[in-house]
Amino acid sequence: MEDPPLLSQSSSAAIPNGESATFSMKELIQELQNAEDYRDQIVPNGHRTIPEHPAEYGTLSRLLSPSLQSALETSRGITNLYSHQADAINALWSSHNVIVSTSTASGKSLIYQLPVLDALERDRDVRAMYIFPTKALAQDQKKSLVGLLGCIDGLQDIVVETFDGDTPQKDRNWIRENASGIIPEKLGINS
Repeated sequence: MEDPPLLSQSSSAAIPNGESATFSMKELIQELQNAEDYRDQIVPNGHRTIPEHPAEYGTLSRLLSPSLQSALETSRGITNLYSHQADAINALWSSHNVIVSTSTASGKSLIYQLPVLDALERDRDVRAMYIFPTKALAQDQKKSLVGLLGCIDGLQDIVVETFDGDTPQKDRNWIRENASGIIPEKLGINS
């Protein structure tokens, strides 16, 4: 038996008086596009092209170590930071809170990874906790961080571990005591 399509050409929905109505997806989208609350929120024809523009690079307020610069180039081919990365890192180094909201694959990870790696080079007792909303993202970020650490002289042995609901109880104390980077699935009272 074949599963029904996720989006059909017509669907039904409950309406406030308890009755149901049948409508096509095209009609629903048209109605939403015309509704005052949704006007200009649905992109015409389902896509929008944003014109390309040249990259804008920024400068850090202090230099990264030659080892960290080399690790960025070796592991990721990065020789310059984008302006949003440099601005955010400089703000963090100045003890400011930072919120970064950019598109996928825009380099947000480096904004929180580089200050921690820089601090670890200065003091191997530094600890960081990275919090991600999903296990998949946590594992991806752990892999990325471990990859960078593996390219930095003197930091290859730094321990980064995932700490989530699947972490065996016997491993939790060891992780708390030995990991420089802890990546929990979520924060909870029982962790």
